[in-house]
Amino acid sequence: MFSRLWHWVIGKPLGNDQIEHERIPKWKALPIFSSDALSSIGYGPEQIAIVLAAAPALYAYFGAVVLAIILLLGIVAVSYSQVIKANPSGGGSYAIAMKYLGAYPALVAGAALFADYILTVAVSVSSGTQAITSAFPALAPYHLYMDVFVLVCVLMILNLRGVQEAATAFVWPTYLFIGAIFATIIAGLYQIIVLHVPAGVAAVQSSGPVGAISLFILMRAFANGCSSMTGIEAIANGVPFFKEPQERNAMITTGVLAAILSTMLAGIGYLIIYFHLLPSEDITLMSELVEQIFGRGFMYYFVQVMTMLILYLAANTAYNALPPLLYFMARDGYVPRYFGNRGERLSFSNGIVLLTIAAAALIIVFNGNVEHLISLYAIGVFLSFTIAQTAMVVHWKQSRGKNWKFYAFINGTGAAVTALVVCVILLTKFIYGAWIVVLLIPALVCMYLKIHHHYDDVREQLL
Repeated sequence: MFSRLWHWVIGKPLGNDQIEHERIPKWKALPIFSSDALSSIGYGPEQIAIVLAAAPALYAYFGAVVLAIILLLGIVAVSYSQVIKANPSGGGSYAIAMKYLGAYPALVAGAALFADYILTVAVSVSSGTQAITSAFPALAPYHLYMDVFVLVCVLMILNLRGVQEAATAFVWPTYLFIGAIFATIIAGLYQIIVLHVPAGVAAVQSSGPVGAISLFILMRAFANGCSSMTGIEAIANGVPFFKEPQERNAMITTGVLAAILSTMLAGIGYLIIYFHLLPSEDITLMSELVEQIFGRGFMYYFVQVMTMLILYLAANTAYNALPPLLYFMARDGYVPRYFGNRGERLSFSNGIVLLTIAAAALIIVFNGNVEHLISLYAIGVFLSFTIAQTAMVVHWKQSRGKNWKFYAFINGTGAAVTALVVCVILLTKFIYGAWIVVLLIPALVCMYLKIHHHYDDVREQLL
């Protein structure tokens, strides 16, 4: 009875010979691997604004912070294209670090990504609920129930049904969201350029001098805004899911993602600045902007619903990136072997269930508060960025192929910049909860090493 019910929920078992049919083309890969990064437009600019609004004299630097994040996004996207080129078998930061830097840096990258992907799910689902409760405040008291329902009954179940089914279910909401954001940007620019709609009333007329405290606030705003870049590395982790030619398709998808996200950040950032919008406690900044442009009509509710869906689906990036990462770590003996096994639908089902349980626990502990969860966010992913790009410098130095110095310079620059961002995030977010991640990563590395020693002991006893 239970078996029939289970197969009704996740579908009939697939044979190993059908794994080729589970691979996906670029147009499906973009939404399934990039929804996390794309969805950050729903909360990234707001997280910058929340910090700067606490010091109104610094709010004029909002645009400069957004431009700095766009520049960093370009550097990281180029660097990860090189990671894909050098390591087309997948595994991202962990695999490339294991190959060129050794076990300890690779395990730090694995631990950092493990923490980041759990936070990705928690932040994305909580932000999605926040978007819909901004439009329908009566739902606010039930936000935790909504979070857990989406986690278990939508994300976990669909991913257990296999990559193809998850991609098919998530592809159109993602493209509709992209269309909704570009419609908002185009409508806003039309009002400004053609209809000459006047700018909003500025909170401050000019920016004040930047002292030590002001610099700290600007750095914290930048660190908060860097949450817009999480998910960039997911494509490098999931290269084996692409149709042939896998390497080329993954690199093209990375470039398309970076171009779309940069354009959306620039457009939404400019409109927020032009209309002088400030964050509010009861409504998201994106909701304010859409209402400013479209009023409370059909387009307002359409954009809010699409934002809710993409934020929920953003969690799916982690569902397609963490289980393959655990597969590579299980193969090397650093996590239990069963994380390397495929389920009945050829997905890494054990990793999917673990991710669901961990994210649900995090949401409940933090009561689904996005601002509190954001304080834990981005450390792991930028730490993994730094490790991956450092490994790539070693790769180019060893290979010494054509133009190797140029490629090493690209990755070296990326490593230096992302290492600086890690320092900024640690400095500005430590007392706000980043210390939890600082303790968690070494704890996870110790756990990985103990598991590996256990497998070594068992191997010796069997010889």
